[in-house]
Amino acid sequence: MLKRGGIVCNTGLLGGQWTLENFDPIIDTCGGYLTGYHSGDATADLLQEAITIIEDHAIDVTPHKVLPLKEAARAHTLMESGAGYGKYVLLPEH
Repeated sequence: MLKRGGIVCNTGLLGGQWTLENFDPIIDTCGGYLTGYHSGDATADLLQEAITIIEDHAIDVTPHKVLPLKEAARAHTLMESGAGYGKYVLLPEH
């Protein structure tokens, strides 16, 4: 579910299936934005460039909240409430 004007960045899929059947990224994200990140595009130079930009401009990249994956629903509720601004990180349980 994506709120109109919302943004989703797909950074990976679980389960070994890398495509979604019956999914049209234009129609099914109507009013929202879908982007992706492929870690195969990452290089040490690009990572260093990002770190340098963060350091040079004193960009705060601290997550707003870090929650276990089992609290994904709570993370969505918190984001949608507008109670906090920033990144929400979900960590898998081991």
